[in-house]
This record gives sequence, C-alpha cells and structure tokens, in this order.
Amino acid sequence: MPEKTVATLIPTFIRTNTPQSIELEEKFSRIKENKWTTDTVLHEMGVQLGQLMSILNKQSQASQEEGREFTDISDELCDIALQLIYLTSALSLDLSSISKEEKYIHFDSTNLFDLYPLYGQITEAFLEEEKNRYAKPREGFATRLDFIKDRIVKMYIIIFNYAEEHNIDINTRYKAMCSEATKFVRQQSRKVRFSIMKKIFSPKTPGIGQGDENGNTRYF
Repeated sequence: MPEKTVATLIPTFIRTNTPQSIELEEKFSRIKENKWTTDTVLHEMGVQLGQLMSILNKQSQASQEEGREFTDISDELCDIALQLIYLTSALSLDLSSISKEEKYIHFDSTNLFDLYPLYGQITEAFLEEEKNRYAKPREGFATRLDFIKDRIVKMYIIIFNYAEEHNIDINTRYKAMCSEATKFVRQQSRKVRFSIMKKIFSPKTPGIGQGDENGNTRYF
C-alpha cells in the first residue's frame, strides 16, 4: 500500500461512517433497553476478534462451535471496525493527524493475529483507568489515553492494510454491513412492538379496572 493511502483513508473512513454507526448503536440500545458503554464495546470487540480467530485457525477444533460457522473475514473486520468507531467516538479521539505521524505512515503490519494483543492492551489500560488493575508505566506516552489511542490507530491500520493486500473494499463492505444490521434492528424492533401490543390486547391479560376469570380486579 502506498505510504499516504492508509493514513489518509482512515480519518476519512471514520468521519464518513461515524454518524451511521452511532445511530446503529443507539437503535440497538433502544431494543435492548440497555445503553452501550465502553465496557460493552470492549466485550463485543472481544467476541468479534474471537470469531475472526476461529476463521484464521480453522485447523483447531477447540474453538469451533457446533451449529455456527464463521467464514467471512471481511465481515469480521467490519464488525471490529464498528467497535473501533464506537471507541473513537466515545473517547472523543481526533485521528485526523495520523497521516503526518511517521510511526503510523510506516506501520505496515497486515498480520491479523496482531489485533488481539493490541485489543488486550487497550482493555488492560481501561481496567487500569477503572482501578481494577495496578497502573503500569506506558513508555513514550504522556497519558493512558494516548496509549489507548495509539493501539486503536494500529488496529485500524492493520485492518486497512490487510484489506488492501487482499483486494477487499473495506468502505463498501462496511456500508453493506451497516445496512444489513439496520434491517435486522428494524425487524427486531417490530417484533418487540408486536410482543408488547400482544400483551396489552391479549384476552388473558385483564386491563386496568377489569376483572380476570376469577373475578379479581387489576388496579395497576
């Protein structure tokens, strides 16, 4: 990949896809009635990375789950990118300057196995921030947030480098994934509304002020 390409693509990718991604997160939150937090995002990213690893490590039977098979690497990369966008937004990270930073311009890893250690380092830093682990010095970084930002940027770059190397149009695939996820959310939302309406109008459920089959009146 030309040196400038990935450093230029990532900020554009984030800026273009953040509104739709955040809207999708909000829709999921309404359905589940549970607001997503950074902890939720990290848990979900761990799930997606696990699914990616199961694709990369097909020879191992230990991680295979009966009745489920993951085969599409590009789909898993988009799922991981979605969580990275959530984190980038939640932490108010500005990645617009990475195209000018030498350490990112020349970071050329395409090894997807590198994603998991980077994810682990991000998670560890969050645990330290929440006082759930003893803080460690992060040499070369002024703050813990700077360290987290660096690891997030490297995860983005690996995804984009791999996509370029394997002729994956990450932008197109990402938009398609968001579109499919939005359709899924709408379907689930309709099911939830139908379930609520069914309970309200079910003859087995007496309304307020009405009696049930045993003559008991419901007041609340």
